[in-house]
Amino acid sequence: MASSMAVAAVLGAGGCGADGASPEAASASGRASVSASAAPRAGESGPFGKKQVRTDLDASASAAGAPPADPDWAAREKKAPAGSLGACGVSYRGYGTQSDPVDLRRYDAVIGELRGRGWQEITKRREREAADGSVGGVVLMLKKRDWTMTTEFLGHREGGWINLSAFQEDCVKKNGSDADIAERLGQQPGQ
Repeated sequence: MASSMAVAAVLGAGGCGADGASPEAASASGRASVSASAAPRAGESGPFGKKQVRTDLDASASAAGAPPADPDWAAREKKAPAGSLGACGVSYRGYGTQSDPVDLRRYDAVIGELRGRGWQEITKRREREAADGSVGGVVLMLKKRDWTMTTEFLGHREGGWINLSAFQEDCVKKNGSDADIAERLGQQPGQ
């Protein structure tokens, strides 16, 4: 699990945790017990790879009324060299605007859509309070089969954003060790 959270940060998860800590630190401190397998739901079978994860992310965001995926953010996936940690992931980031901000209601709707597609929570929801007392940020990790996803909401004056970063666990094991990931994050392995 520690490498899962560290990889989420390497693959592009950003923002703040409940106490201003990084999202992976916030998620690590809020772990919940989870069944060891995220087996397919009844009626789900067959391959579950990048194409299916991309469909889950895009369809969930769209159905929840989240903004379209930022094209610059999406281009990062296509630029990741084969055999790199970046090549192990699929992500979505939608930015709100001042006239149409992303709010907590939309984030919660995206999470609801992902749950409906079989993604299961593997950490407790971590919230960070904004200066006005509202929820200013949220981090929650989900899992489906052999994919782990960090979900984030950040609300702010410029319109806020929703971020979904999923990565395939075997790919991460093949393309980077815990030590490699920790080194990229400036940590000691196991932190």
